Amino acid sequence: MAYFNDDKEIYLDKPGDLPVLELENYISADYLENYQHLTTSKAWIPCASKAIGR
Repeated sequence: MAYFNDDKEIYLDKPGDLPVLELENYISADYLENYQHLTTSKAWIPCASKAIGR
């Protein structure tokens, strides 16, 4: 599993049995916020508001 911030213990049978990749050290919070905006947008073209010249 991959999480931005591994702030909770997750496991199937016992703690430590599920590998977790913490992305906080590799991806900035700005990128995560932009990704969330793009994936939850109801716009026909989610990135249209970020187009050059707008």
